[in-house]
Order: sequence, then structure tokens, then C-alpha cells
Amino acid sequence: MNGKIFMAAMGNINDRYIMEFADVKPLKKPHSIFVTKILPIAACLCLILTISVLWDSHNNAPKGNIPGETDTAIIVWGDGIGDNSIEKYGDKATKGTIFITDSLKNAMSDSKNDNDRFAVIITELTGASANDVYNKFVKPLGVTEEYLETGIIFITEKQISTLECPSDLSLVLSLAVKPYEDKPVNKETLDTKENSKMVVKVYLKYNLDNTLMKYKEQLSGLDGEDYQKAKQLVVEKDIKQLLNNFIDDYKIPDKAIIERGIYIPKFTAELDTDFIARIIDDQRVELILDLEDANDIGTDQ
Repeated sequence: MNGKIFMAAMGNINDRYIMEFADVKPLKKPHSIFVTKILPIAACLCLILTISVLWDSHNNAPKGNIPGETDTAIIVWGDGIGDNSIEKYGDKATKGTIFITDSLKNAMSDSKNDNDRFAVIITELTGASANDVYNKFVKPLGVTEEYLETGIIFITEKQISTLECPSDLSLVLSLAVKPYEDKPVNKETLDTKENSKMVVKVYLKYNLDNTLMKYKEQLSGLDGEDYQKAKQLVVEKDIKQLLNNFIDDYKIPDKAIIERGIYIPKFTAELDTDFIARIIDDQRVELILDLEDANDIGTDQ
């Protein structure tokens, strides 16, 4: 993976919403010098127009994190879960430019209602933090969704076509997959299971800050691309070790493991319910999800 977009791949986006990236194309190019020096009267008119658009967006935006239907409009989601393959597009990163993936472009083309809102993942390609993206790009849109929690917003085709990218960001917009219903596993739910085996996804607790502190000396003196590449390597190393230690401690056989996370400390496996009841109490476990009825088994990071 390209180091400069590593943080976008491993954090800030809830992996329940990720859809495989298609080829991306620039939606907006950076402004020309002329546009940045328009006459004061034009600037005033633009400001009035912007305020009107944001006001309309605020009043018409659906409320809540995952809104339902509003009037005749619908929320448009993707229909399949795939890899978050943003490493393919890191070299296309250009500050001040928004890229749009084919998954979103196709959904916009198929929509017959101007009020339809698209569930859009926002990925920043230059390494900016989620807070920077929120404060500089998401917040001014006036949407009410919890972007910092999910990594997605709901926005109309008209709003997408008029978006402006902050000069120090490079953004990719992609259609998000409608999330599966979380089914956390606990001892009570295990008692209701008729089968002795379950397919589960196990998330382990992990603190990125602790890893960066651990390798502080190794990372010191590096910046830019070199720093991001070094950070990627140490995080990948620590997560691999974390997973291996847990799996080895419980002697989980390789044949039971369906997948292992690379940048997220998780693994998917088919395990005995009695065994699952044991690991629930392990202090290293953050969450266990029941994948019995979820189409969520596949390679991701």
C-alpha cells in the first residue's frame, strides 16, 4: 500500500460500510488563478449563493446517522462488500481535487429522483486526519450524519456535482455498502445456538498511539512518505504479532481461520460455541460478531 494514504486505509472508516473502489476520476479540478481573484461583487454573490445552498442542504438533510426514506426520495447504498483498495489510487492524489469512483457515478446515473441521497464514503489520500476532513469539508455541508464515527455522509447528486475541495485535501468519494446488522456474541446469545460451531469475527483491542510510542525512536527523523511507510510497517508488524499471540495462546488451528486482518486487529474463524464462551472473557477481546447470517466473509484490511 502507498504509505502516504496508509492512515486512510486503516482508520476512521467503519469497515462495515466499505465498498470496493472502482476507477476514480476527478470531479473537480483546482481553481484557476483568475477564479481566486474575482471581483468583490462576484465574491459577495457567491457567498450569498453558498449560504442559500447550505441552508437548503441543512433543512432537507435526513436526520440521524442512517436515515430512512424521506418523501419519494431514498437512500442509495451499494450492494456488495469488497476490499477497500485505495492503495491503487494513492499516486493520483492531487491536493484541491475530489475524485469520484465508478460505483458512485453509476448510482448517480441510475437515479431518477433528484432528491435521492447517496451513502458516500469519504477517503482522504494525503494523510489528513478525520477531524481535518470533518472540519474543512463535511461540517460546512450542513449534514447531520456522524461522519467521525462511520466515515460516510448522505448527500444528493446536485450537492455532489457542486462540491468544492479544500486546497490542502485530496478526497475520494465512493458508494458505501448498506451495513449488515451487528450481532454481537455474548454468553446469553450462545445459549440460544443450536449448532455447536459458529462463524464469528473477533476484534482485539488495539491502541495505535501505544504502537507509535513504542517505535518512537525508529520513526524519529523521518517525515513525509518515508514516515508513512515506516509507520505502515510497524503497525502491520504489531497487529500481526497481536493476532498471532492470541491465536497461539488458544491453539486455534489454521484450518479454523478464514481470514486475518492486516491493518485492523481482527480475525474470522469457525469456532466451537464452548470455545467462544471462553474467549469472550479475555481482556484482549474488544468485540465478537456473529457472521452466521451476514455476507461479511472476505478479504479486508
